[in-house]
Amino acid sequence: MGLLRDQVLAAIESETEDDALCLALRRILHGPMSARQREVAELLLEGCVTKEIAQLLKIEERTVKAHFSALYRRYGIGGMGKRGGRGTGRVALALLLCRRQAKGEPW
Repeated sequence: MGLLRDQVLAAIESETEDDALCLALRRILHGPMSARQREVAELLLEGCVTKEIAQLLKIEERTVKAHFSALYRRYGIGGMGKRGGRGTGRVALALLLCRRQAKGEPW
């Protein structure tokens, strides 16, 4: 099973793979979005920043960041903050979720 997982992960990282297939594979590997991840994502789409999300959900800021990290892995947005500057990953996540929502696709 480890070899298959490694092959799937390699396919996901390949830039030549179909986006829909990669997204489906990521969802399978990372499991369903938790209720809390959905709340964090919805608040992000409403324009809230990490500190506001933490206050509204009554959780620590580092917990919000952990939820963002899980969402980045789920949608293949890893490392965006380092390359594009602070908050770039959240912008990419918000755009991706908005696009999926507009198409009527599940998160």
